[in-house]
Amino acid sequence: MSKFILVGGPLIGGLAFLTAGVIIALSATPLATKIWASAIDFVFAIAFFFWAWSWAKNPPGAEAQGLKDQDGQILKTTGKKVIAEIFNLKHIAHIRVNGRAPYIIFAKVINVSGNSQVYSSALVWSDPNFILSSRKDKQVEVFVDPSNPTRYYMDLPSIGVEGQT
Repeated sequence: MSKFILVGGPLIGGLAFLTAGVIIALSATPLATKIWASAIDFVFAIAFFFWAWSWAKNPPGAEAQGLKDQDGQILKTTGKKVIAEIFNLKHIAHIRVNGRAPYIIFAKVINVSGNSQVYSSALVWSDPNFILSSRKDKQVEVFVDPSNPTRYYMDLPSIGVEGQT
């Protein structure tokens, strides 16, 4: 689903409340009623516009994801390698391309300070359930950028799962 479609709903809602606020402000109702009704409509319009803006920045279902295969190859040589334990697989049913919905693989590692760090894969367009269920170890290599720990690459091809290219 494209960003335009996701953002379109809240954006249209914001425009509707903005239009209603203008119509109420220009109507022939008593002044006190116009002020309160218009103010409420404008607040709702602003809320819908912020909703649209937040979805444009980070659409639902598009959690912070690791780098794609082509970008991750650089991190395989320059990044710090950690072994993470796969703990969840999420099927994102509301995103569909050619009738298929992607998956995201989640893995975590306990760092030296005892805190848990969670990594999510790039979108996986083939069902990884069969491959992951046939593996004894549920571990995957993650290559983390030493200068920016939020930038990482989960090496899915190393466990037999085809990632997004």
